[in-house]
Amino acid sequence: MRKQLYQSIIAQLKLIQLDVQGKYITATTLDNAKSAIRTFDVWNNNIRYIADELPFALPAVFLQFQPIQWEQRSKGVRAADVGLTLHIITANRAPSSNKVGHETQALAFFDLLDAINANLYGLKSDFFRNLVSTSSATDHDHDELIDSQETYTVQLTDKSAVKVLPTVTATPVVSVGFNS
Repeated sequence: MRKQLYQSIIAQLKLIQLDVQGKYITATTLDNAKSAIRTFDVWNNNIRYIADELPFALPAVFLQFQPIQWEQRSKGVRAADVGLTLHIITANRAPSSNKVGHETQALAFFDLLDAINANLYGLKSDFFRNLVSTSSATDHDHDELIDSQETYTVQLTDKSAVKVLPTVTATPVVSVGFNS
Protein backbone atom coordinates (compact mmCIF):
# COMPACT_ATOMS: atom_id res chain seq x y z
CA MET A 1 0.00 0.00 0.00
CA ARG A 2 2.87 2.40 0.65
CA LYS A 3 3.93 2.05 -2.96
CA GLN A 4 0.45 2.92 -4.24
CA LEU A 5 0.16 5.84 -1.80
CA TYR A 6 3.57 7.13 -2.89
CA GLN A 7 2.58 6.85 -6.56
CA SER A 8 -0.74 8.64 -5.98
CA ILE A 9 0.91 11.56 -4.20
CA ILE A 10 3.68 11.90 -6.79
CA ALA A 11 1.19 11.76 -9.69
CA GLN A 12 -0.76 14.60 -8.06
CA LEU A 13 2.39 16.66 -7.47
CA LYS A 14 3.48 16.23 -11.09
CA LEU A 15 0.43 18.30 -12.05
CA ILE A 16 2.04 21.42 -10.53
CA GLN A 17 3.37 23.63 -13.32
CA LEU A 18 4.62 27.19 -13.75
CA ASP A 19 2.52 29.50 -15.90
CA VAL A 20 3.96 32.21 -18.17
CA GLN A 21 4.04 34.70 -15.26
CA GLY A 22 6.03 32.24 -13.12
CA LYS A 23 3.08 31.40 -10.84
CA TYR A 24 2.35 27.83 -9.81
CA ILE A 25 -0.80 26.30 -11.28
CA THR A 26 -2.36 22.84 -11.21
CA ALA A 27 -2.73 21.31 -14.65
CA THR A 28 -5.67 19.11 -15.53
CA THR A 29 -3.56 16.58 -17.45
CA LEU A 30 -0.18 15.09 -16.69
CA ASP A 31 2.76 16.29 -18.77
CA ASN A 32 6.04 15.25 -17.11
CA ALA A 33 8.00 17.76 -19.20
CA LYS A 34 5.98 20.65 -17.74
CA SER A 35 6.10 19.56 -14.09
CA ALA A 36 7.54 22.32 -11.87
CA ILE A 37 9.01 19.69 -9.53
CA ARG A 38 11.97 18.02 -11.23
CA THR A 39 12.84 15.10 -8.88
CA PHE A 40 10.72 12.68 -6.83
CA ASP A 41 11.96 9.86 -4.60
CA VAL A 42 11.69 8.17 -1.21
CA TRP A 43 13.57 10.11 1.50
CA ASN A 44 16.96 8.72 2.46
CA ASN A 45 18.65 11.69 4.15
CA ASN A 46 19.33 12.86 0.62
CA ILE A 47 21.00 16.14 1.53
CA ARG A 48 23.04 15.00 4.53
CA TYR A 49 25.78 13.61 2.31
CA ILE A 50 25.08 15.73 -0.74
CA ALA A 51 28.71 15.68 -1.91
CA ASP A 52 28.65 11.85 -2.00
CA GLU A 53 25.20 11.46 -3.57
CA LEU A 54 24.15 11.46 -7.19
CA PRO A 55 23.02 14.97 -8.12
CA PHE A 56 19.30 15.59 -8.48
CA ALA A 57 17.38 18.34 -10.24
CA LEU A 58 15.66 21.03 -8.17
CA PRO A 59 13.10 21.53 -6.90
CA ALA A 60 12.85 18.00 -5.51
CA VAL A 61 10.28 16.24 -3.33
CA PHE A 62 11.26 13.25 -1.23
CA LEU A 63 8.58 11.32 0.68
CA GLN A 64 9.35 9.96 4.15
CA PHE A 65 6.97 7.48 5.78
CA GLN A 66 6.64 7.74 9.56
CA PRO A 67 6.40 4.46 11.55
CA ILE A 68 2.98 2.90 11.01
CA GLN A 69 0.85 1.42 13.81
CA TRP A 70 -1.49 -0.98 12.00
CA GLU A 71 -4.89 -2.04 13.31
CA GLN A 72 -5.66 -5.54 12.10
CA ARG A 73 -9.19 -5.95 10.78
CA SER A 74 -10.89 -9.12 9.58
CA LYS A 75 -10.02 -11.31 6.60
CA GLY A 76 -6.52 -9.88 6.08
CA VAL A 77 -7.49 -6.21 6.00
CA ARG A 78 -5.51 -3.75 8.09
CA ALA A 79 -5.86 0.01 8.55
CA ALA A 80 -3.85 2.89 10.02
CA ASP A 81 -3.52 6.62 10.22
CA VAL A 82 -0.28 7.01 8.30
CA GLY A 83 2.01 9.98 8.81
CA LEU A 84 4.27 11.05 6.00
CA THR A 85 6.62 13.95 5.53
CA LEU A 86 7.42 15.61 2.24
CA HIS A 87 10.95 17.00 2.11
CA ILE A 88 10.75 19.81 -0.45
CA ILE A 89 14.30 20.67 -1.48
CA THR A 90 14.80 24.03 -3.18
CA ALA A 91 17.79 26.19 -3.98
CA ASN A 92 18.63 29.12 -1.74
CA ARG A 93 18.25 31.84 -4.39
CA ALA A 94 19.27 34.96 -2.50
CA PRO A 95 19.57 36.36 0.98
CA SER A 96 16.32 37.78 2.29
CA SER A 97 17.96 41.07 3.16
CA ASN A 98 16.45 44.48 2.76
CA LYS A 99 17.98 44.93 -0.69
CA VAL A 100 15.39 45.83 -3.30
CA GLY A 101 14.26 42.80 -5.29
CA HIS A 102 15.99 40.20 -3.11
CA GLU A 103 13.04 39.48 -0.82
CA THR A 104 10.76 38.20 -3.59
CA GLN A 105 13.46 35.90 -4.93
CA ALA A 106 14.57 34.72 -1.49
CA LEU A 107 11.05 33.85 -0.38
CA ALA A 108 9.92 32.21 -3.64
CA PHE A 109 10.26 28.72 -2.14
CA PHE A 110 7.21 29.52 0.03
CA ASP A 111 5.12 29.75 -3.16
CA LEU A 112 5.99 26.15 -4.03
CA LEU A 113 5.04 25.01 -0.51
CA ASP A 114 1.66 26.73 -0.87
CA ALA A 115 1.14 25.14 -4.30
CA ILE A 116 1.92 21.68 -2.89
CA ASN A 117 -0.53 22.18 -0.03
CA ALA A 118 -3.29 23.40 -2.37
CA ASN A 119 -2.63 20.54 -4.79
CA LEU A 120 -2.71 17.77 -2.17
CA TYR A 121 -5.64 19.10 -0.14
CA GLY A 122 -8.40 16.46 0.03
CA LEU A 123 -6.54 13.92 -2.12
CA LYS A 124 -8.16 10.50 -1.73
CA SER A 125 -8.45 7.15 -3.45
CA ASP A 126 -10.23 3.84 -3.00
CA PHE A 127 -7.59 2.73 -0.45
CA PHE A 128 -6.92 6.01 1.38
CA ARG A 129 -9.04 8.87 2.61
CA ASN A 130 -8.35 12.58 2.76
CA LEU A 131 -4.73 13.51 2.95
CA VAL A 132 -4.62 16.13 5.73
CA SER A 133 -1.83 18.63 6.37
CA THR A 134 -0.72 18.41 10.02
CA SER A 135 2.52 20.40 10.33
CA SER A 136 5.12 22.46 8.50
CA ALA A 137 8.78 22.96 9.37
CA THR A 138 10.75 25.77 7.78
CA ASP A 139 14.47 25.14 7.38
CA HIS A 140 16.22 27.93 9.29
CA ASP A 141 19.71 26.44 9.09
CA HIS A 142 20.48 26.07 5.40
CA ASP A 143 23.27 26.87 3.00
CA GLU A 144 22.68 26.28 -0.72
CA LEU A 145 19.72 23.94 -0.26
CA ILE A 146 16.54 24.53 1.73
CA ASP A 147 14.81 21.44 3.18
CA SER A 148 11.21 22.47 3.89
CA GLN A 149 9.17 19.73 5.54
CA GLU A 150 5.41 19.36 5.13
CA THR A 151 3.80 16.58 7.18
CA TYR A 152 0.49 14.93 6.34
CA THR A 153 -1.71 12.23 7.83
CA VAL A 154 -3.89 9.90 5.81
CA GLN A 155 -6.23 7.03 6.71
CA LEU A 156 -4.93 4.03 4.79
CA THR A 157 -6.63 0.66 4.24
CA ASP A 158 -4.37 -2.20 3.19
CA LYS A 159 -5.97 -5.25 1.58
CA SER A 160 -2.74 -6.88 0.38
CA ALA A 161 -3.16 -9.88 2.72
CA VAL A 162 -6.75 -10.63 1.72
CA LYS A 163 -6.95 -14.17 0.43
CA VAL A 164 -8.99 -14.76 -2.66
CA LEU A 165 -10.70 -18.05 -2.07
CA PRO A 166 -11.18 -20.23 -5.14
CA THR A 167 -14.73 -20.85 -6.15
CA VAL A 168 -15.70 -24.40 -6.82
CA THR A 169 -18.81 -25.37 -8.66
CA ALA A 170 -20.17 -28.64 -7.47
CA THR A 171 -21.79 -30.87 -10.01
CA PRO A 172 -24.04 -33.28 -8.17
CA VAL A 173 -24.31 -36.78 -9.53
CA VAL A 174 -27.70 -38.25 -8.96
CA SER A 175 -28.41 -41.81 -9.84
CA VAL A 176 -31.74 -43.34 -9.43
CA GLY A 177 -32.02 -47.04 -9.37
CA PHE A 178 -34.22 -49.75 -7.99
CA ASN A 179 -32.96 -52.85 -6.34
CA SER A 180 -34.99 -55.93 -6.90
